[in-house]
Amino acid sequence: MLQIPDVNSLLFIELAGNAGYRSRIEDSGDGTLAVAAPIRAGDIEVPPDGTEFNVFWTTVRARTVLPVRLVGVSRQKPVIWHLEQTGECTRVTRRQFVRGGGGVPIVLTGPGGAAREVESTVMDLSEGGVRCRYPDADLGLDVGDEVRIRVALSEAGTEQRASVLGFRPPAEGGGTDVVLTYRPDEVAAQLIRRHVFAWEIDQRRRENALR
Repeated sequence: MLQIPDVNSLLFIELAGNAGYRSRIEDSGDGTLAVAAPIRAGDIEVPPDGTEFNVFWTTVRARTVLPVRLVGVSRQKPVIWHLEQTGECTRVTRRQFVRGGGGVPIVLTGPGGAAREVESTVMDLSEGGVRCRYPDADLGLDVGDEVRIRVALSEAGTEQRASVLGFRPPAEGGGTDVVLTYRPDEVAAQLIRRHVFAWEIDQRRRENALR
């Protein structure tokens, strides 16, 4: 059985088509969860009681998703959402997705909007996330930050809301690798899958040509 993270741990709320509202755990009990009202939603966009959605938290290797139902709101400082678990936690490892497709351009827009646009290169991507390399080791981003990315794929581009999962030093050279997670809709997921499969075919052709 997967365990709920500790109090004050970072949590994400998937609500109204947005897979990256940041929150934190305030309390947890037997099948219940109290979380801080998500950033950018708060008490302004509170859904009605009974609304069902997912919350999730991430580690370097996986994302854990928990289905919940909103059962109440405590209007205090901070505003607290009271949630009731409606299903079991599921753990989605990054290895469950086919990965590849490196070498295509990606544009990351940070929290500051257009002024924070940075162009870079995809190292690998999948339906669940992307790793991209930036020459600047300091992008002014933190784990958990919400960003927007645009990736040029084989057939068409895709734009996604993403969350910063972590940073890695490259095996060679300078800069930094940024690991981002996202939850695309099925249309975008199919585009990503086809791009990765096409990339794999091209890689095999190149390898065969060198033999």
